Amino acid sequence: LAQVSPALRRTARWHFHASKIYDGLDQPALAVAEIESALSLDPAPEEYHVQLGQIFLTRNTPAAAYDVFSEALKQFPHSLLLL
Repeated sequence: LAQVSPALRRTARWHFHASKIYDGLDQPALAVAEIESALSLDPAPEEYHVQLGQIFLTRNTPAAAYDVFSEALKQFPHSLLLL
């Protein structure tokens, strides 16, 4: 991740992928920080909300996951991924 150009690191998509990487490396705090950065830059993609909720689900924090998914369902009421 350190080898990626600084300009690319400022995109929501980069933060999303960095979150996936950190999640896979079992570094949930960094994964959450990255996906929250992605959401602050671009809250529109459904997969960003799913990523945040799934980090919480896989780390035994169902209440936080419920909050994320509940809020996301308001934005994506017909989502099959969030149900």
